[in-house]
Amino acid sequence: MKKRHLLMMLLICQLATVTKIYAQNIAINGTGSLPDTSAMLDVSSVNKGFLAPRMTTAQQNAIPLPAKGLLIYNITDNGFKVNAGSPASPSWLALAAGNGSIIHALTYANNVLTNTINGVGSSVNIINSVSNSSANNVLSTTVNGITGSGVPIINAVSNTSSANTLFTQINGVSGASVSIVNSNALSLNGTSLTSTINGVSSTALNLTSLVTSATTNTLSSSTNTMTNNTNGVSATAPIVNTNVLAISGTNITSTVNGVASNSLNIGAAITTEPWFNVATNSGATANTQNIYQSANVGIGVTDPATQLVVKDNIEIRRVGTVAQLLFSKTSGSGDFRFGGDGGDIYWQGGGGRSLQMGSYWATILGGDRQTAAFPAFANAISGTSVIVAAMRNQSVALAVQANSNDQIGNLTEWRNSGGTALSVVDKKGNLGLGTATPNSTLQTNGSFSTAVISVNNNVTLTDAHSLVLLNPGGTDKTVSLPTAVGITGRIYTIKKIDNGTKNVSVVGKNSETIDGAASVILSLQWKYVTIQSDGSNWMITSQN
Repeated sequence: MKKRHLLMMLLICQLATVTKIYAQNIAINGTGSLPDTSAMLDVSSVNKGFLAPRMTTAQQNAIPLPAKGLLIYNITDNGFKVNAGSPASPSWLALAAGNGSIIHALTYANNVLTNTINGVGSSVNIINSVSNSSANNVLSTTVNGITGSGVPIINAVSNTSSANTLFTQINGVSGASVSIVNSNALSLNGTSLTSTINGVSSTALNLTSLVTSATTNTLSSSTNTMTNNTNGVSATAPIVNTNVLAISGTNITSTVNGVASNSLNIGAAITTEPWFNVATNSGATANTQNIYQSANVGIGVTDPATQLVVKDNIEIRRVGTVAQLLFSKTSGSGDFRFGGDGGDIYWQGGGGRSLQMGSYWATILGGDRQTAAFPAFANAISGTSVIVAAMRNQSVALAVQANSNDQIGNLTEWRNSGGTALSVVDKKGNLGLGTATPNSTLQTNGSFSTAVISVNNNVTLTDAHSLVLLNPGGTDKTVSLPTAVGITGRIYTIKKIDNGTKNVSVVGKNSETIDGAASVILSLQWKYVTIQSDGSNWMITSQN
């Protein structure tokens, strides 16, 4: 017993000499030094180390709910492991490989280099920029700003031919074949013979020594071809190669094969120029002058009754930024009109006037065709002024759009013949029927009607019903509602009108309810119920 007390006293004294505890900091050392203020536990020694708990991988994985940051030494992998996950889902990462080495791996794929150290990876592009340049048959490549040594572009070139075909091979790769001789012509001038191959003429060959006194030489011509037959051998050449006419004033000159004729005065044969030069008010002399004509002009017709009459078609071809048909000087009191003489189409207006457009029959307006082809002609429609037709299934036939968020005027108005608005859609989209100033989404200044349908059998309601008057007669009858989904706001009124004892049951579709119930029963005469869809079920808005 005395030995045990002695050992306990020695242990307490030893701890008192090596450990100092301050508030929330602990120091373990052999010198009595205070703990560093930034550390909860400060262990220091010059001849001893820190020995962490040691265990196998299986023991490591069996630790119950290991804290995040828990440190152990894994004797299976011979390295420190730390839990980088959570207690419920631990993830043990190696701090270093056994023997103090670091796990370091480099991999690459698809121009990406990946550096992985102790399981932590980072990737960069291997090649960020590449360019090629060439000079004097040398190709140089620059990768990531570093230029490599140049290499020859062409190392070997050779040509071979067969018949009239040339083959070229560069660096062992053969190109497409080409013809050697594309054209070959002989021409004879006097006794001089010239050969022209591919447009390149040879020096002339004098044939005088080959022509004897017994030589036969005949010339003949047909259309523009001259034929020379010498000793039975024929050669041809064009008679006229060039022919240019030039006019100066009333003198005309013809230059054939470079030789000019005498000028011919054709003043007597020239009639008076019908077009006048705008600058001089005299006859136009060149096609670059601005011209005008005082009388009517017909193009394709011989009896123009107005200033310009064109047969069938006029095309305005855009060459600049815009093609336009412009009516000028219409401001102030000037008018313009574009129309058919039978009244089948008109488009007119002018200074101080509204633009009018229309036609003899109905006018059909259509946009968003998204095709260059014109639509087929439509037969005459009587009794309708304007039809707005959708040109595609995806198109909105007519859209009325405000000018801006500051719109003041109504978007649309229906007016009487005196111009007074009867019904409108205002800038907010409110519809006013019988009023020009609606104060709600729909305002009706006057009466309105809905469908009234009387039945004496079971009925399923559709969008064609509104008020249903039902006489059940000798058997109970059922009014089946459509699904409330997709018809939010729709209203029905169902009323029992006979004095019999049979009931009228109003039921929802499938599991849909009416004020939470599966059905509403009308058992007495003149009992009714008005219901409205909320998008999911039916709600009673009134009943008696």
